[in-house]
This record gives sequence, structure tokens and C-alpha cells, in this order.
Amino acid sequence: MTISLAAHQAMTTLRLLVFNFPLLPKSIAHWALFLPDEEGSTDGVLFEVKKRSYSMAHTMFSQRKFNYRTSKSDLRANIAIPEMSIGPVKLNQACHAITQNRPFHLWRRNCQLWVFEVIDYLARSEGFQDGGEILANIMTQGFRPRGYRGSRQRDQT
Repeated sequence: MTISLAAHQAMTTLRLLVFNFPLLPKSIAHWALFLPDEEGSTDGVLFEVKKRSYSMAHTMFSQRKFNYRTSKSDLRANIAIPEMSIGPVKLNQACHAITQNRPFHLWRRNCQLWVFEVIDYLARSEGFQDGGEILANIMTQGFRPRGYRGSRQRDQT
């Protein structure tokens, strides 16, 4: 993927996207991070992890161009994280740092928990407000990752 110099340097508000899975509860929905190309845009880059097959034990990170307006029927929630204005390079670095050698387990080490780990990592490494407070704000909107035990969890596992 090629990012223009302007987009490469732009800092925009990070967003949490929660995807619908027909007939499944929100507790097992797919979560990803979205960074708009410019503030207020519906076009941007989706940062996500998945497990490519049942036999794979590690988390697979990917990023791709995404427009949440054209995919809105697939979305359960689109939550702005106003405390985090960040550029794509810093977000990409954080995603790679969290994903490196990270096991993936559908119930305990999944995409939902990965999102919280990235947010907590960014809060600590980039000097944003307390990551625990940001995560608590997301949970007050009804989204708590399956397997979540509290901020700084990555250091404990």
C-alpha cells in the first residue's frame, strides 16, 4: 500500500470499528482500528488482526484501505477515540510491536483484546492520557473485549 507524504504525516482521530456477524452476539464480534486519511473522512486505513486458519497459533496483522460509509451495514459500532490523534506510521509501529510473537486464541487472545493492547501501548509510548481511562470509556459504551483483565495485560502474559 502506498501512502502519500501528506497522509503519511497527517494525524487524525483513531476509531474503533466493531463488525456485525449475523446470528452471533456482540461478545464475539470482530474489532479493528480505523485511521481516516484526514479528519472527518470516511476513507482511511483499517488495522486488524485475524487468525488465518484453525491450525495457526499466531496473530496475523494486516492493514488495508477501507471506507466505513460503504461498509456501514457490516458495522455494529464506529467509536471515535478523541484522546488519540495519531499518524499512520506511529499506529503501524504500535500494531507491529503488539503483534510480534503474539499468540492468537479465539476466546482469550483475540482481535478485541489486540485492539485494547494497541490502545494501551500507544497511551504509554506516545504520552496519551492514561490508557486505562481510554479503555474504560470504550467499555462504558458497551464494548468489553472477551478475555480482558485490565490495562497493561500484555506485560502480565
